[in-house]
Amino acid sequence: MSIIFNKLLQILDEKELIDWDVIALDGSNIRTLKAAAGAKKTSR
Repeated sequence: MSIIFNKLLQILDEKELIDWDVIALDGSNIRTLKAAAGAKKTSR
């Protein structure tokens, strides 16, 4: 996925469609369990 994203950034940058003075990219990726988002527990 990051390869596609990086290629897209490269294309947009080459066409001068990105204003690097105002853009903020966050590369963090945090995986959590469904329960961490407040999902109800299921009984088995």
